Amino acid sequence: MPFCPQCGTRLQRVRRRTIDKLVSFLVPLNRYRCLSSGCIWEGNIRSGSRSRFVFLYWLLLVLAAMLVGRFITR
Repeated sequence: MPFCPQCGTRLQRVRRRTIDKLVSFLVPLNRYRCLSSGCIWEGNIRSGSRSRFVFLYWLLLVLAAMLVGRFITR
């Protein structure tokens, strides 16, 4: 379980916002909130899962290569 970057207390996972979900397609993120009553930190931390990131990277690379090839052959 991750720890708060401000106070060092354990973090609790919370629901992601819509923008977090969109960004998560490129960089896997989880949203957390600090469990300390005196700390108000809430934010995103990169998740350990990189499989979706790698898949999307290669998918974008292939699509870009196809677009370049299409413009070259014209």
